[in-house]
Amino acid sequence: MPSFGAFCLNEPSERFINFASFDTGVLAFACIFNSLISDAVYSLRTAFLFTAFLATSISNLIRSG
Repeated sequence: MPSFGAFCLNEPSERFINFASFDTGVLAFACIFNSLISDAVYSLRTAFLFTAFLATSISNLIRSG
């Protein structure tokens, strides 16, 4: 949570957006959404790397014998 002094240094329009986001729960929704998207991206990346590793291993086994 930012300090009050840092908050006062923002422009009035930014302060309004911050208050509106905090008051309506948009900030909490954005945090949850970002977390879910991040988990999905990392799981897809892990699945892709595992598949690539598996395909490479199978290809090497077929070539060697």
